[in-house]
Amino acid sequence: MICVRGGYGCLRMLDLLDRDALAAAPPKVFAGSSDVTALHTELGPLCDLVTLFAPLIASERFVRDAAAQEHFRAALFDPPPTSWAARQRARARWPGHRVTVGGTLSLLAAGLGAPTTPPPPDGAIVLLEDITELPYRIDGLLTQLLRAGWFDHAAGVVCGSWHRCGDPQEVHDVLVDRLAPLGIPFVTEFGFGHCADQRTIPLGAP
Repeated sequence: MICVRGGYGCLRMLDLLDRDALAAAPPKVFAGSSDVTALHTELGPLCDLVTLFAPLIASERFVRDAAAQEHFRAALFDPPPTSWAARQRARARWPGHRVTVGGTLSLLAAGLGAPTTPPPPDGAIVLLEDITELPYRIDGLLTQLLRAGWFDHAAGVVCGSWHRCGDPQEVHDVLVDRLAPLGIPFVTEFGFGHCADQRTIPLGAP
């Protein structure tokens, strides 16, 4: 299943899923991003499936972005790990290696407390990005996840793009302020999310 669009409404779909049917016959591929994060958090664990946090192929950005198209194609058809490479400017704050979970920050926060949405497994690497969430909102969303214990067993955090989220330095300062005290590996500007040259990133994979 390849999601061609994201947007409002994915959270409403979660209670409509036929979980028994999906578990019995899981999709071979599930790809999408943005609000599709809500479906990633359910389908990956339910179907024991590595999903792809990938560009939305009907979006104008993807149609005009040859690099994003090629990276998506490579993620689907080339063996890992070369198709999952970060941008050259990605910066590791501390070294680390585990299994990936996460997606769009605001959707992860929106799923808190739902009985079918599990927290990250022990030792997970959490991927985070968002769009049009100003620094104070990012602060609030991260704080909500922190207070809920969502990061308690994470082994690291990888941040992608924060498109139209205000001053990049302010966003960076919020990320450092909220995430650095966790004392776990922390990478920024990994090149996935609502950005040009969008990388396709596997969720539920080492």
